[in-house]
Amino acid sequence: MTTLSQYHAYYRTTDADVEAHHVMPGKIGYGPNGKITGVGYFPPRMKFDGSTGYYSNTGLTFSGNKVTGVAQFKLPSSAVDQRIFTVYADVKNRFALTLKENDHANADVRGKLQLFSMNTAGTVVCRVQSSTAFNDDVWHTAFVQYDGDAGTAVMRVDGNDEVDVGNSLHILTTGTLPTTSLFFYVGSSHSPDFFSNGLIGFAGYRDIGGLNWSNFMHPDGTPKPLDETTWSQWGGVQPLFWHEAGKMDENKGSAGAMTKNGTITLASALA
Repeated sequence: MTTLSQYHAYYRTTDADVEAHHVMPGKIGYGPNGKITGVGYFPPRMKFDGSTGYYSNTGLTFSGNKVTGVAQFKLPSSAVDQRIFTVYADVKNRFALTLKENDHANADVRGKLQLFSMNTAGTVVCRVQSSTAFNDDVWHTAFVQYDGDAGTAVMRVDGNDEVDVGNSLHILTTGTLPTTSLFFYVGSSHSPDFFSNGLIGFAGYRDIGGLNWSNFMHPDGTPKPLDETTWSQWGGVQPLFWHEAGKMDENKGSAGAMTKNGTITLASALA
């Protein structure tokens, strides 16, 4: 029998109970209560070459002071920032989701996931770090949200609340976010810098707050299939960016196709 860890590599625990979403559709698994027919959802992902590959979209208009992003990622330890998403204009980050470098000067953020936003004056209003380091080269699913009107943030990784309020670099307050002439990047920043042979899938972004992380993933972090007709998980409105495999040159969101730069290849769901 094919093992759970072969089907979904980042969910590795030999004593785990098998559930239907862990097993490929039509396949059979066995748990403590007997046979399970699989209904699992395993979208492919995109592999970035680490030196040239990233997606970009320029001259965009965003709205409001709320941001939400979701992504699966698999990233090794690196001496540079690993940028998953960046929304940027005029040296201001409206939204950035980054896995921090392993040799950062501050040990509190080494290998940690960071949610980052600046206001229109270029002042940091959200810098939230995860409690756990995720530079382990296995799959993780992240849901992050910042509400600049309320001054609140959400960071769920693999179903767990990861907001480290005691982190020495933690900043969280209200803020008015930049909205015009913005650039959106996946797999890089405006510099650009690049992943170290990382992978991204299940990638999406919308200018919204108040979404429920559990609509996007199971409690163990396994992603859930999303409604691409009524966009119910996204609050009933098509997000600006979304693709189940992270293939953003075929963006299913309202902002249209992103430009593929350099070498990005389609990876198996089992990569």
